[in-house]
Amino acid sequence: MQPSRDENPSTSTRDVAREVQVSKTKVWQTLRDEGLYPFHVQRVQALQPDDFPARVRFCQWLLHQHDNNPDFLKCILVTDESTFTRNGVNNFRNTHVWSVENPQAVRR
Repeated sequence: MQPSRDENPSTSTRDVAREVQVSKTKVWQTLRDEGLYPFHVQRVQALQPDDFPARVRFCQWLLHQHDNNPDFLKCILVTDESTFTRNGVNNFRNTHVWSVENPQAVRR
């Protein structure tokens, strides 16, 4: 199992089990025996140089709305339950990196 995991530490245990033809339970046991743990990948926004003017415009618009209605910010609902990406929807709940220590992995 070692070569497959070394090539891509985010390979799923299901894929490794299929590749080496053992059970998923055996893959988990082996990874734990090696002292490895699954760490979640942190999502971060990939900002592009062209994003800066749009962000400034949004901030100016937001300040203008607040000037017109001091309670405007109270009407905004912010939630982390939804993800909107430029490249499509990703299920980060199942995205892990196997490592001995937390690699502080990020995905843009």
